[in-house]
Amino acid sequence: MRIGYLLVKAFLLVLAILLLVPEGAAAERPPHFSYPTKLMNVETGYLLGERGGRLKIGFGETGFGFHPRVQVTTNTMLDFISFLNAQLKLGILMEKGKIPALAVGGGYYNLVASGFIVNSITEEALSTEEEFELDSGLDSWYLHISLSKQLYPGARIHLSYQYRYISGYFEADEPITLTSGDDELSAYTSLDQSVYHRSFMSALDADLGSSLKAILEMGYDISYQKFRGGFALRLAATRGFAIQGGVLWPGIDLGDDFEMPVVPNLAFFWRY
Repeated sequence: MRIGYLLVKAFLLVLAILLLVPEGAAAERPPHFSYPTKLMNVETGYLLGERGGRLKIGFGETGFGFHPRVQVTTNTMLDFISFLNAQLKLGILMEKGKIPALAVGGGYYNLVASGFIVNSITEEALSTEEEFELDSGLDSWYLHISLSKQLYPGARIHLSYQYRYISGYFEADEPITLTSGDDELSAYTSLDQSVYHRSFMSALDADLGSSLKAILEMGYDISYQKFRGGFALRLAATRGFAIQGGVLWPGIDLGDDFEMPVVPNLAFFWRY
């Protein structure tokens, strides 16, 4: 709860600073800076190519806007750790006057190294003299609907509903034989498990001058019944290059073994 309190204070600070930013400075920022396609965990209602910058290359998100209403992306950080993925996003409404930007999208994620990981863990955990192979897989589907509206040239508000379906399985091609002294136990191993995850998120991004953006995310995890959030700063180092750093919460809590109150968020990209 203390982290949530600090994020609310950060939100109020961003608004206070934003009110002091001259409008002339906001007009000098890169064209794509006012229409971010993704913040941290929140997809916005904007698309690549809609307003400045059809191509995005980065460590975080890389993609291309085939049309102002169609974009494809991949998360290169996940690709790097063999979690191959691809996302498609469609623009339903373009922001105009009082009409907000509205987009729907989805993605597919597959951990291609799941077999290697499961076999390594199993061989370490089990004491067996038999050779065996485990067939395993982990994949996920992601859907979202996102709405974005510019409050005024220096700030935008976003709402997003997110749904994730995660499925995993593993099974041994031969019985696994465990030995302990003169005793032996053989058994077939098989597991098939799936879960779904739903959350509602809101976000605010505010331009603090011509090259710095503050991002605040706040939402509720419906499936786990807990609040989620995050805070980051995005710096436009050049007209096309930006770097982002921040934190997401809740973090990781494995009891006495490991605890991390927040998870770091880091990304950088070029947009043309």
